[in-house]
Amino acid sequence: MKVKAHCVIMAGGSGTRFWPLSRKDRPKQLLNLAGNKTLLRGSVERALGIFDQDKVHIVSGKVLESSTKKDLSKYKRLNYVFEPKGRNTAPCIGYMAMKIALSSSYDDVLVIMPADHLIKDETAFLKIINAGIKACTENNELVTIGIKPTSPHTGYGYIKTGNKSTAYNGIKTFKVSAFKEKPNLKDARRFIKDGTYLWNAGIFIAQAGFLMKAIKKNMPALYKGLERMSASIGTKNELSTFNKIFPTLPAESIDYGVIEKLPSPMVIPASFGWNDLGNWNSLEEILDPKDFGISNSEKIININSSNNIIHASDKNKVIALLDVKDLIIVETEDALLIADKNNSQKIRDVVEKIKQKGLEKHV
Repeated sequence: MKVKAHCVIMAGGSGTRFWPLSRKDRPKQLLNLAGNKTLLRGSVERALGIFDQDKVHIVSGKVLESSTKKDLSKYKRLNYVFEPKGRNTAPCIGYMAMKIALSSSYDDVLVIMPADHLIKDETAFLKIINAGIKACTENNELVTIGIKPTSPHTGYGYIKTGNKSTAYNGIKTFKVSAFKEKPNLKDARRFIKDGTYLWNAGIFIAQAGFLMKAIKKNMPALYKGLERMSASIGTKNELSTFNKIFPTLPAESIDYGVIEKLPSPMVIPASFGWNDLGNWNSLEEILDPKDFGISNSEKIININSSNNIIHASDKNKVIALLDVKDLIIVETEDALLIADKNNSQKIRDVVEKIKQKGLEKHV
């Protein structure tokens, strides 16, 4: 029997990490940060290397419906689900598993991935996904993708691989020994030295029925909420029922609520030029630096300045740098950010402060 597989692309987000370029109605996946397309469009095009359009599902927030559909307007057969209220990843994935199970089959495979990651080697990525689908169906297990680490990064969760491996399509797959939360620097260095740890990329593969059983066992309250919506799937009441019940589902991540509690998940170690573009600093990992740093502006006047990240609303604007280093400078039509690069993770605190000042139109 040929395996039916679907791609579920999670495209929510609040638009804080790349403020002021990103906003609540234009989060990271709707930005063009590297190349000539948004991260969302890049994710969809990548998925279409394996999946037909009608097997690709975009899950986003209701507030992003217009901008998401506009960005993907050239694709006419994609499926969309717009959440009335964000409830983290467990309700999102639980709903999609239930919807696909009931409208197609419990045996259908879901390949679940974020919309806002950058992947340079798409050929290698697609090979990994195909191997993951095979491993998933042959073992009736959840398969996650782990990135071979290049540094002791403290911003990612880690996956420890077990000792035994099995090859699928010539690609090694391991049992997961343990999931580790984002570590401190000391532990991250220990993980790298150990050699059996991978970065958790938030990409995983599982059959719809497997996910439903795992949710029923590990998140019974969520399962009950999904059951309340099940009778409406495929009927004229589906959307209204979804909009009514989904906001009441328990907000929890699929990692904490389900995946980390599974008895024998699998992991595929991968290297395909992955970057989750977590903040402005991550652009240094994907763009070629100049003497002053990196910038989208073509007219930089540099005097004794280095290691800066600059983004201007107009690429032709002249930007002069004088004796400055390690700064993030981002200018948009209505906002200007000047920050110490070492504190880029605190930009979300700036967004919260702006809200407290009653200036929400700027976020």
